[in-house]
Amino acid sequence: LSLHDALPISIQIVITDPAGNTTTDTSKTITVDNTTPTKDSITPAENSHLSGTQIFTFDFNDTNLAYLEFDIYGPAPYDTASSRIQTMFAPNANNPYQHYDKGLGTYTPDTQSDLDLLADMGVSATYDETDQKWEITVDTTKTWTNSSNPWGQATGDSVWNDGEYSFYIETGDSAGNKWGDMMAPPSYMPYKYVIDNT
Repeated sequence: LSLHDALPISIQIVITDPAGNTTTDTSKTITVDNTTPTKDSITPAENSHLSGTQIFTFDFNDTNLAYLEFDIYGPAPYDTASSRIQTMFAPNANNPYQHYDKGLGTYTPDTQSDLDLLADMGVSATYDETDQKWEITVDTTKTWTNSSNPWGQATGDSVWNDGEYSFYIETGDSAGNKWGDMMAPPSYMPYKYVIDNT
């Protein structure tokens, strides 16, 4: 049997002591999954010039899809590793606003402050469980209404300043397989877009 096969495997443990006594554990079934999520499509097309309200679609395919993660660099104040935009969405039609712990394999719903920040940035999300597709809507004309945002931008400042944005994208499954890699970005990263509302 190849452990590269994505199929269930039943394992039963038998323990024998020096006297020959044995104990048999209940059979356990595990599923081996070494299949990387595949990208069906990402829109708008890379290098598109964007303005107004944009709907981004991230369409992936995997039996055990677990999360969609972003690191976004752009014009100031998002132009450094410590100030980039970071967010994550879950493959959940009822509530895509959840963070996935890759080590524990558990979800934590976004806090109210997380949700308020996304709303103030003009960002909303939906997920289609049948198509395994996220739709992320971004109002690129949005201005800040809360000056306590993490970047210290003043009320009335533009959230999405004109310029080039680099979207680093990672989507993974519950077995740890992933398309994209935040720690070692592959050659197809990042997806670049130009926002121009001037």
